[in-house]
Amino acid sequence: PEQVGDLPQPAPISPRQHQVLIGLAAGLTTSQIAHHLGITIHTVNKYVRKLKNHLGADTRAELVRRADSQGLLD
Repeated sequence: PEQVGDLPQPAPISPRQHQVLIGLAAGLTTSQIAHHLGITIHTVNKYVRKLKNHLGADTRAELVRRADSQGLLD
């Protein structure tokens, strides 16, 4: 991971992970995100699981908060 000041920064997320994250932040359901991106619900859940692991979040709400605080929703 990159270092900015004294805080380690997580590795960047993929463009598709970013799209899923934006959907979550917009309050879309898993089904809505899947439909919008043309992928399966299973795939959306896989991206969410990987994002939660990547950012150390336990819930989707925490994931969105952490992503926002790290500037990933810009």
